Amino acid sequence: MLRLILNLILLMSISVNTIYPQSKILQFNCVKLITTTVETVPAGKVWKVESIFTDQASAGSPSETTTPAILVNGVKNYYIVPTPRGSGLFAYAPAGFPFWLPAGATLAASNKVKYVNVIEFNIVTNP
Repeated sequence: MLRLILNLILLMSISVNTIYPQSKILQFNCVKLITTTVETVPAGKVWKVESIFTDQASAGSPSETTTPAILVNGVKNYYIVPTPRGSGLFAYAPAGFPFWLPAGATLAASNKVKYVNVIEFNIVTNP
């Protein structure tokens, strides 16, 4: 019985290696703070975008220029949701984090964002 179980385990591991011969794993590389300078995810890496640091806690009515935003592949994205607080004031709550960017994607802070907090991973072939 033990021999049968060991043979089944061996057969399953051979099957997995045949089906997924070059599976990948993520290996931590570094933590980055992206500013308004556009940066590109390097080949062989992925970025996990965790959060943003903004200098705006509240403001008047949200607008194109006063709502904190980031640029992903050159397109402005608002990952902060304005929430009415009365008297025409709005608080900003983070939304949509975390998200992942593949190699070749670009990222930059935009209006009212000082830094974008990113974790960079190496894509490593699993032996």
